[in-house]
Amino acid sequence: MNTPAHIGLLVAAAAAFATSASAGEKDFVIWTPGIPGTSETAGPFINEFTKYIGNKRGWPPGSSTGIYCEDAGQFEKALAGKPGFAMIPAWRYLQLACGKNAPEPFAAVDGIAGMSSRVRFHIVVKKGTATTLEDLKGKRLISNHLFEQNHKFISRVLLGGKVDIDTFFQLKRTPSPLSGIFRPLASGEQDAALINDEQLNAPNKPPGLELTVVYSSDPIATFPLVAFPEQVKPAEREAVKKVLTGMCDDPAGKQVCASLQINRFVPLDAGSFDAAIQRYCGK
Repeated sequence: MNTPAHIGLLVAAAAAFATSASAGEKDFVIWTPGIPGTSETAGPFINEFTKYIGNKRGWPPGSSTGIYCEDAGQFEKALAGKPGFAMIPAWRYLQLACGKNAPEPFAAVDGIAGMSSRVRFHIVVKKGTATTLEDLKGKRLISNHLFEQNHKFISRVLLGGKVDIDTFFQLKRTPSPLSGIFRPLASGEQDAALINDEQLNAPNKPPGLELTVVYSSDPIATFPLVAFPEQVKPAEREAVKKVLTGMCDDPAGKQVCASLQINRFVPLDAGSFDAAIQRYCGK
């Protein structure tokens, strides 16, 4: 399990870009809510990453910059600047996918905050307290994955429309991905938790806490990389995809990946989110 300091470093590295007030067709906007990081910590990783991408694509030096967003307001401001690319949470991608000129997912990161490129989410309880999702109606649920803007995503996509979390559970958000979740479960202060694969498999849970999984989602790319079609032509999107997905196997790129503390960039095809889009955007 990554430490908070390691995760903050990882997110900054995943961004690997400088902050900027505006965006352009070769620029990347990075927003990974729930994973600690600041725009200042991205600085040390800018040069090598942009140099690698620029050299591979033949872009003029300095033509690609990056905007690391610390909150939703910064992301919306950066989005208004019309960037070419973004790395965003799956739920924000789905919000954009329901509108006009939807961004196109083309890759996912394997290794960010210790997660694989596609992750399942689970509703878990302390063993012996419940066996089905229906058993939890009206119960208390805690998670570090709860944000004001993503409740629809959790209800419709992660839980497949089986329940509306706002009316089904008593919700509590915690910033802590481990102790802030498992200690309240162990003590009985909370009845259930929404966690991901990494959290489910984490060692060093409180003594005596055994978990029962009562529901698991389909796997989903939690932080897809997307291209905005108004700014990026399909050929350029595919070229950037090729560069990124080969970067960690390339001798020069391998060093960049090591500094980013990621395993690889994994390609996504155009239909990878079709089922999620249907669930999320459907009435």
